[in-house]
Amino acid sequence: MKNKTTTPYIVLLLILGFVTAFPLRTDAQTAESHFKQGSDEANAGKFNAARQSFEKAIELDPTLAGQAYFRLGVAHAQKRQFEPATEYLEKAVALKPEVPMIRMNLANTYMAIGQFEKATDTYVKMTQLEPNTAWPHYNLANLYMQRGMYSQAIASFQRVIDLDPTRFRNAYMQIGYAYQQVRDFKMATESYKKALAADPKSFSAAYNMGICYFRMVLLDEAIEASKKAIAIRPDSAEAITNLGLAYQAKKQFEDAEDAFNKALAIKPNLGEAFFGLSLVHKEFGDYEKAFSFAQKAIGAGKKVSPTYIEVLKTGISEKASDNKS
Repeated sequence: MKNKTTTPYIVLLLILGFVTAFPLRTDAQTAESHFKQGSDEANAGKFNAARQSFEKAIELDPTLAGQAYFRLGVAHAQKRQFEPATEYLEKAVALKPEVPMIRMNLANTYMAIGQFEKATDTYVKMTQLEPNTAWPHYNLANLYMQRGMYSQAIASFQRVIDLDPTRFRNAYMQIGYAYQQVRDFKMATESYKKALAADPKSFSAAYNMGICYFRMVLLDEAIEASKKAIAIRPDSAEAITNLGLAYQAKKQFEDAEDAFNKALAIKPNLGEAFFGLSLVHKEFGDYEKAFSFAQKAIGAGKKVSPTYIEVLKTGISEKASDNKS
């Protein structure tokens, strides 16, 4: 059964509301003026001019340094200049270690340049700074998923659910996917059930639940889950194919054939459906058709065991010999 899932990703959260996040704390009008000028120049991508303006502001009011580095870092990141962004944000964190938003932007720039271990460490620190805020745990969990650290991801997503189950209800889906990746299909199905309870229209939850039931050879449950996925998204050739594979495994070959043909009517080059028809026609004793569909499956990119092909060839030869007799 084709294991097609939705994979979580992390969107770069670049903070635009700088004044709200960092109110100016100097009464020196000149410092404030230089700082504002530097901010405008940074946002316009005039980084050399911005640095000079910020340096003048910092000279008059050294407490502005952390804010200045933060704004330069974010401005570079918005231009996708992640290496200088990282340099400035690291300086900002050193001066403002208590501000989670700086760390979040730093973590995102680390991710953008492939420094996932540093990004993870940064998000871990954020969860320590704000242990009862859901979104740092959520971003950390997604990063764990991206790195294939599924046990850690499950724990972090569970923390998210404990803190804010309504806003982050898709965490159930992510937990299910993590369990599925480590082949704990029973726990995965339990998580997908919770995902469906939170969102009855979740195609991904129903679809993946069907896959997990199939892997556990719970065929009636696999059929039911696949039907639910199809009810949510009737044009999903993959879900219809999964239904056909469950029927085929249950030896309901006519139902399986019907499902595979419906899938191919939607997606004419679906290798998994061609292979399903090959399996069905093999059971019907029609080895020539089974072989033809197996070849179509291979042509569509489906990997088919050479041993299976040899079985079909043998069946064709034996049938030809019987006809001669």
